[in-house]
Amino acid sequence: MANNENSRRMNDILKQFRPDHREDLIPCMQAVQDREGYISDDSMAAIGAHFGIPAIKVYGLATFYDYFTFAPVSGDVVRICNGTSCHMMGAGKLISEAEKIKQTGAGKGRSRFTLKICECQGACSAGPVMDVNGKSYIRVKPEEVRSITEKSLGREKGGEG
Repeated sequence: MANNENSRRMNDILKQFRPDHREDLIPCMQAVQDREGYISDDSMAAIGAHFGIPAIKVYGLATFYDYFTFAPVSGDVVRICNGTSCHMMGAGKLISEAEKIKQTGAGKGRSRFTLKICECQGACSAGPVMDVNGKSYIRVKPEEVRSITEKSLGREKGGEG
């Protein structure tokens, strides 16, 4: 039963993308990850079949980008870009602050989130860049990391966590 549901959900995503438009490959992978939380081996095979390319090519493309995840991630995800431009603009301080928050907890409620350090989020001129559960923040200062994290994770003013 679960397999039929997974297959239906995958087909719902794939039908949004024309198989002859390879430029839709990354948006398709993003749609799968957004819906499923990660890209499974079965998803890569289905995406490859849809676009007429081997699953290993889909995997190769997906592993090039830090955005994609290949196993379920529990809870919230905070990504901080540490590519060259963001690094030069102070991303290291953001990473240190996020690690402190992760250790001590972000506001009231649940204190755990997955911290991913990315090589590039594609906003080099607006760095450093921080992403919380898919929402991006640009030109982030270290002193803003806690408030962004708490607000984004619904933990300010005693919010649920």
